[in-house]
Amino acid sequence: MKGTVIAYEPVWAIGANRTASAEHVAPVLSAVREACRSRSGLTRILYGGSVVPEGAREMIDAGADGVFASRSALTLPGLERLVAAVAR
Repeated sequence: MKGTVIAYEPVWAIGANRTASAEHVAPVLSAVREACRSRSGLTRILYGGSVVPEGAREMIDAGADGVFASRSALTLPGLERLVAAVAR
């Protein structure tokens, strides 16, 4: 598992243009991280549901190591807002 990157997104959110709440995501990320820890090695977990700048920090605070960008990051200003939100 060393060096593995896992992306998580609830099935209902795929293609729905909706992001799960941190309350929904946090326990799943925690369980995935614990399962990976027991198999040794560093694993990064990304939240894979189209994250907008306004919700990016919430996913990091819920336990994600990173996020997949939404369409809002297709422009440089949008990408800059997303990066700034995650970097806080």
